[in-house]
Amino acid sequence: MYEIANQTTFPSWGEQVLKGYTVLSEAWEVETDPQLSINVYMFGNIEVFYYRDLAGIAPASPGYRVITIKPRSVDDLDYVNASVKTLRGPVSVDWKKGDESFEMSVTIPVNSEATVSVPKLGFTDVVITESGELVWENGKFIRGMPGITAGLDADDYVVFDVGSGSYNFLLTGNYIN
Repeated sequence: MYEIANQTTFPSWGEQVLKGYTVLSEAWEVETDPQLSINVYMFGNIEVFYYRDLAGIAPASPGYRVITIKPRSVDDLDYVNASVKTLRGPVSVDWKKGDESFEMSVTIPVNSEATVSVPKLGFTDVVITESGELVWENGKFIRGMPGITAGLDADDYVVFDVGSGSYNFLLTGNYIN
């Protein structure tokens, strides 16, 4: 999906933008088949990919009372910044991948809670701080940071249960080649 959205050669949405399309076409081959339409937006909501998959913002209950934050790092993408307006307030994620770190800022609106998954990106001996305070080390959650009630290791992520507020996670570790 990331490649289709960002390349400008056939087949891609970038190619369609360069041709002047303002909506999604019915198929990639629309110019060679006159029965196909270049005006098919229904169910063609590609922006969902950006905030739900790359930023990882998704409702876990109606009205975003419970929120899931689980970003996906792809290929050469180094950062993502996204927000979703909800009836409780904005939910935002801003992440940046470094050579030896992963930084992620998250905002959860008032009267909401979230599970925030910080991707390990292949690192071992993961250490995570939140606003400079240690919250994960030696494979264990370290209690004491206001708003963060739990943490667990879940395959390629470290998952934290958080309340409303703003959080600034920094993951460091050793990279596996």
